[in-house]
Amino acid sequence: MPQPINPHIRAQLIDLYAQTHSYAAVSRQLGLSYQSVRRICQRYEREGKAGLLPRYSHCGPKQIKSDPLIHRAACWLKRLHPSWGAEFILLQLKERYPTRSLPTGRTLQIWFRSVGLIQAKSRLAREKKSWAKGVHDTWQIDAKEQQRIEDKTPCSWLTITDEHSGSLLAAPLFPPREN
Repeated sequence: MPQPINPHIRAQLIDLYAQTHSYAAVSRQLGLSYQSVRRICQRYEREGKAGLLPRYSHCGPKQIKSDPLIHRAACWLKRLHPSWGAEFILLQLKERYPTRSLPTGRTLQIWFRSVGLIQAKSRLAREKKSWAKGVHDTWQIDAKEQQRIEDKTPCSWLTITDEHSGSLLAAPLFPPREN
């Protein structure tokens, strides 16, 4: 979503429009879209200085767009069973209201958060990874299984690498195990 135009720039826009009487000239000079300049000028003519203020109250949805019954039922189920997740509640709603249009699981999560039924999970601080300080302090071993070499013979191998230097220490090759 674009940023609102600063009220000082809006006032400057009105002054420039009063001089030029051209939306296009003002939009070129201030680097704003023609529609934005036109809309702000028309609002200023209708409402005066109050028309220059951004209308944050007009942002975002104002009401639930789904069936109010489904919203109430979903929130009721979440209150009754706080450990149930949104997807499981969605399954319960499908059983109870098979003919109604239902929202997605993500929409249910948004509803639950908006009415305070779920909280955002806190993130624990991660322990900082410490790398090996010297050669041969730590080795990394990685298995490559069920590979084929040039003559199409199946094989497997391990790569053993020193973490500090990145050197390949060994790569033994062996036939794969029979199941």
